[in-house]
Amino acid sequence: GGVRLLSIKGDIVILGCVSGHVYAIDIKTGKKLWEFKAEDTVWGLSIKDDIVVLGCGNIFESIVMLKNGKILEEGYAYALDINTGREIWRSKIKHDVRSLSIKDDIVVLGCKKGYILALDINAGNMLWEFKAKSGKSIRNLSIKNDILLFGCDNYLYALDIDTGRELWRFKAEGEVKSLSIKKDNVLLGCRGGYVYLLDINTGEKMERFKVVGSVLRLSIKDDIVILGCNRECVYALDINAGENLWAFKTDGDVNGLSIKNDAVLLGCDNYLYALDINTGEEIWKFKTESAVLDLSIKDNIVISGCKRGHVYALDFNIIKNYSIIQKIKQVL
Repeated sequence: GGVRLLSIKGDIVILGCVSGHVYAIDIKTGKKLWEFKAEDTVWGLSIKDDIVVLGCGNIFESIVMLKNGKILEEGYAYALDINTGREIWRSKIKHDVRSLSIKDDIVVLGCKKGYILALDINAGNMLWEFKAKSGKSIRNLSIKNDILLFGCDNYLYALDIDTGRELWRFKAEGEVKSLSIKKDNVLLGCRGGYVYLLDINTGEKMERFKVVGSVLRLSIKDDIVILGCNRECVYALDINAGENLWAFKTDGDVNGLSIKNDAVLLGCDNYLYALDINTGEEIWKFKTESAVLDLSIKDNIVISGCKRGHVYALDFNIIKNYSIIQKIKQVL
């Protein structure tokens, strides 16, 4: 199955797949270290110290799954040893999981129907539960200090991560699709091209921008915000000046976005791109064998996971000469 998510710790790359399979591979050689089979599609993946935490749920967003004539809505959370793949614990969740984040010993799960759950990372027991106003799936989670931020429908919520108590909520003009934190501010990108800069402590709106297309991904470096949109376009905004710095036309919707030094890395359909963050000029472009679903970078190695199970490890500095370190297909 396709590689939906990936995360890197040291020389170990963890791959979470649509099929529910989880693989650990060596970042330098591509050798498979271990594999694990979860009950369902991996929707959330994060690493804390030597623990890999997974959030899993039904692959379908709107199709009802049945088991023995009953509606099947539950999901699963797992904790695995990163070195061996050994299962430390698993928790059955009463809602399909759609996202995951970790702060200290608290695992936060975003679920279908607007539910947020917090688990203890050491044992997997539930600490608290919160229900958002809307019943939509929660795909975006971010944590700063003791504040948990997430988008559900047209709202951005801030909760106390220890108790689940709501601190504030902000209503946007479109469905919240992406968010990122910069110091004491939070940026959110929405359907319809709306971008907001909010005070993280109060939810007060500081700035509002508008671009073409829904903002699927965003990332920040200094005062430059990179927006990956669904109309085959990437924008750079100066959040202090409130102006558009550049725009770049891609070959598909942006599914992966990361920043390394002065370069923007993009995964769009069957291509990986590196752009100059200041000018938008293309540094290099690489064609993959199937659509890119996620990417990450460790040192100078770019790792990308793709729809048909292809995994690529590319040297960032020499990719313009198409020198590939590894192309790993056999692990999936």
